[in-house]
Amino acid sequence: MASRLAVAVLLLLCQPAPTAAQLRSDELPPCDPAAPAARPCRSASDQPALLLEQPALADTGERRTAQVWMFVTDSGTVAATQVVGSAGYEFDVAAVARAKQFRFKPATLAGAAVAGWVLRPVITTRVPEACPTMAVPISAGVAVFADSEVLGRPELGTDYRYRGMRDLDLDVYIYPRGTWPSPEDQTRHFLDSLQLLRDRGELSSFDLQKHAELKVTVRGGRPRRESQLRGYVARARLTERNGVKEDGYYAVIPQGEQYVSFRVISEPDRWAQPVIDEFVRQVLSARASKPPWCTQ
Repeated sequence: MASRLAVAVLLLLCQPAPTAAQLRSDELPPCDPAAPAARPCRSASDQPALLLEQPALADTGERRTAQVWMFVTDSGTVAATQVVGSAGYEFDVAAVARAKQFRFKPATLAGAAVAGWVLRPVITTRVPEACPTMAVPISAGVAVFADSEVLGRPELGTDYRYRGMRDLDLDVYIYPRGTWPSPEDQTRHFLDSLQLLRDRGELSSFDLQKHAELKVTVRGGRPRRESQLRGYVARARLTERNGVKEDGYYAVIPQGEQYVSFRVISEPDRWAQPVIDEFVRQVLSARASKPPWCTQ
C-alpha cells in the first residue's frame, strides 16, 4: 500500500488520493476534509441526497443493474463514481457514464447543502449512452478500473484510478497537450518534486534509475495494426526517513491531441515493473482502438 511518502509525491504532481476499499454505508471511514471525493467515505448530514432526475434509458437491448457509489456535490451533480456491484464488463462502462448524468437534491446539514457519497443501483443497457467520455478501458493487464475524477482545472484533465494485484495502485491522467511542456520536461518535474521532498526532510534520499525516452508498441485501429508511441519516463528508488524503500514511476506519452501520464508508487519488487509496463501498453492500445460498444 502507498506510504505517507507516496502521498506526498502524488500531491506534488496534482494527484488525488487512491480509491478506498469497497465498503457498505455503515462501514465507510470518515471523509478527509481535504479530499472528500477521493474515495467513498462517511460525511455528516441531516437529510440524505435525493435523486431528482436521470437520463432516459433506451427501450431496446438487455438491461442489467450495477451498484454504484456516487459523490454528489452540494449543487447536486455527480463528480466521482465507483462501481462496487458489477453488472458485467460493458454494462459497468455504461453504468459509470449514466451515473454521471444523474441530478440530485443535495444532502443537507443544519439546513445547508453539503456534498457526500450515496450508493445507488444504476440500470443500464449494453451500449453506453456516453461512450466517447470513457477514455480508458475497464481493465488493463492485471489492473481493474476503480474510479475517475475530473480535476480542478481544465488543463489538468481527468484522473483514472486502477487497482492491481498485491494492492498496487496505478493512476492514469489524460489531459490536453495545450501549453504543457515536453514529456521530457514533465518527467523532469517529477524528479524536481523528489528533490523538493528531500530538501524538506520528507524523503531521506532517492536514486535515479532511469530518465529516458520511452517507446511503447500498441496494437489498435480498424483494421488493427501495430504502431509505436514515443514519450518519456522517469523511475527512481525512494528511501523514507525511516529507511522504507519504494519505487516511483512517472511516464508521459503524447497520444493524439492529449497527453497520457502514468504515475505509480510501488514496493521494490521485480514483479512490479513488468506489470506496470504491460498496464501502460494495454491502456494505450485500448485508446488506439475503437471500443466494441461504441456505435459511431
